[in-house]
This record gives sequence, C-alpha cells and structure tokens, in this order.
Amino acid sequence: MPQQAAAEQVKPRKLLQPCQRRDLNLLHNRWQPSLQRSPTTFAEPFINWLDLQGLVLISDIDCPTHERGNVLDLSFASSPLALAGAKASIASHLDATSDHQPLITTVPWDQRYKETAQKLRFDTLDHTSFLSLLASNLAGTESSAATEEDLDALSEKLTSAIQGAYRGSAKRTMTQGIGQP
Repeated sequence: MPQQAAAEQVKPRKLLQPCQRRDLNLLHNRWQPSLQRSPTTFAEPFINWLDLQGLVLISDIDCPTHERGNVLDLSFASSPLALAGAKASIASHLDATSDHQPLITTVPWDQRYKETAQKLRFDTLDHTSFLSLLASNLAGTESSAATEEDLDALSEKLTSAIQGAYRGSAKRTMTQGIGQP
C-alpha cells in the first residue's frame, strides 16, 4: 500500500466504529517492539488519533502478520470492549494465499439482561448479626504485620471481613419497576 493510501486510512472519518481492523502498513514500536528501523511516516499521527479516540491495540504485540516479518495488520477496540475481552490473533487456519496472515477478532457481545444491583440499606443493619459475622470472618487472622506486604494482606482481609459481615447482616433495597407493563 503506498504511503498516500496509508495516510487516507488515518483520517478519522474512516475509523469511527468501536472496533477497527485494517492492513495499515504502518510500522511502529507500539505494536512491534522488535522493529529495528524508523517508524512509518504516518504512524505517529495515527497513534495520536488512537489515543484521542480511546482505542487500544487488541492484536498480539510483536507477532508478524506479513511474510517479510513485520506487524502490518492491526486490530483496535474501544477501551470498554478491550476490557470486556475483545482480542485479535493470527488465524493461520484461515489462510487465503496472501502474503499477510489473516487475523481473527473476537468481540464478546453479552446480550443478557443485567439486573440492577440492589444496594444494602444501612438502616436495616442487624448489629448483633454484624458483630457475630465479623468475629467469624476475622477468626484466625493475624493481628500484626511485620512488612509492608503483610500490612497490605492484613488490610485486604480486614476489608473483606467487614464487607462480608455487612452483606450478611443488612437488607437490600427492593428492585423498582420501570413503570411499564
């Protein structure tokens, strides 16, 4: 792909979806840390645009997609999609006799209804139950810490014990309908 065509690929109007995958022919250390030459001219403006859009690389880093050994085929996704598990990897079994390795992109689409989390009501806390659960949750917990790591572990156990006791001794709010039949 000539450099002019690569510049056309960088234009934001062409890349507005939350998941992008293209043969950009842009060499850069961000996706190819082993690159031994200068990045492609249009790589830096493209990276700046990616950062502004909140798009992150979901392709395998430093995994050549071209027969000459460069990483040219890239997949990007919005941060929420990447955090949800979107990923792209080389799919050699889909080889289409090209000089590029095909990428397969997996995007988790969870279409199930998510019930609104019910909040715990502090005014319903059963103090006796809370103290009993807290004592039970803290049984066997070492009360001193010699190192910073020990202190971190102790604070995590203490926080978890308090949260567990609170969850077990307070009632939850009632779910509210949305006013539709």
